[in-house]
Amino acid sequence: MTTARSTFYVYGKIFLIVGASFLVADTFCFILSLTLESSESSSHVSSVLSTIFGTHFIVWSVLGLYFYFRFKLERDKLKRLKCESFQYEAKIEKIQQNFNFVRVGSYRSVYAKCSYQNSDGKKCLVKSNSFLLENFPSSYCATVYVNRDDPSDYSVELLTDKNSDTQFDIDYT
Repeated sequence: MTTARSTFYVYGKIFLIVGASFLVADTFCFILSLTLESSESSSHVSSVLSTIFGTHFIVWSVLGLYFYFRFKLERDKLKRLKCESFQYEAKIEKIQQNFNFVRVGSYRSVYAKCSYQNSDGKKCLVKSNSFLLENFPSSYCATVYVNRDDPSDYSVELLTDKNSDTQFDIDYT
């Protein structure tokens, strides 16, 4: 079984790669401005391009670092809860599209609404963080890790399971 990809992880990588490409373009403009003759118009154009690419590099890199930091917080919370919390197998009730993020290729940003029975026999509903899943996920199972002292501190892990035949609603509207 493998874990579904976190949206924050994928977006962080994409934004850092785009930021790096703007850094390369900015460096190219700088080298071009050094090699061109020192005419007024060519140095002005290269300085404008360098400013644009440099600004884009900063913006995209900051966004990439933000998403990577959010992913790291999610991952650390999951590791902490795996060590010191209750673990429950959850039933995926519904997978719903997360409209705060856009599609990445054939993947959609979604979150899962799950239910599990705690040690007291009470049915609890939880909502996962955002994950990237293919258009028609067929075999996913969920595990919920709940803090022993604070039930509102939980984390949901979506796993692909080739042997799973669970049925759940998929809402991409």
